[in-house]
Amino acid sequence: MPAAAPDNAPRPRLGPWLITGAVIPAVVVLLAGAAWVLAPRWFPNQVVKYSPWVGPAMRAAVGIESRRHGGGSGQPPLQMWVGESGERCEALIPYLRGDDLVARRIALVALAGLNGLDRPGAVDAALRELLHDPNRNNRMLAVMNLGNPESIPALEALVKDPDTGVAAEAAGRLQQLHIKAGH
Repeated sequence: MPAAAPDNAPRPRLGPWLITGAVIPAVVVLLAGAAWVLAPRWFPNQVVKYSPWVGPAMRAAVGIESRRHGGGSGQPPLQMWVGESGERCEALIPYLRGDDLVARRIALVALAGLNGLDRPGAVDAALRELLHDPNRNNRMLAVMNLGNPESIPALEALVKDPDTGVAAEAAGRLQQLHIKAGH
C-alpha cells in the first residue's frame, strides 16, 4: 500500500492556469472583434484589396468615398475587391437592393468597371430593379451594367424615359444587347 501524502504537502495550484486559460482566449476574441470593426476605418485600402468578405470591404469603401467627398479621384474603391473577372459581383446584390444610397452607388460603380463581362442573372435582376430608381445617376449606372439579353424588354421601356441621357444610354445598351443576342 502506497504511503499517504502528508497533510502539509503542497497541492498543485490550478487557479493561475485556469485564469490564464480563460483570459488568453478572451483577449484573442476581443482583438479579432476589434480588428473586424476598426480595420475598415484604419486601413481601408488594404481591407478593400485583401478582405475575403463583402461587409468589411463595403465599410472600407464607404469610408474611402466619404474622405473623397471633398474632392479627389482614383479608382472606385470596390472595384479592387470585385476583381477583374467579376467573381464576387453576386455578393453586391444586397447592397444594390439595400437602403444605403452610398453603398448602392459604390456597388453600381464597382460593377461598371466590369463592363462587357457576363454577370449572373441574379445581378442583372437586381440591376433591372434599379432602372426605376429616383436617382438619375443610379439609373444610368444600372443601364450601363446590364449585360444579359433578358434585360432587353426593360431597356426597350426605358428608351422612352423622359430623361434624354438615360434614354440615350438605354438605346445604346439595347443595341449592344441585340448584337450580342444575334437579333
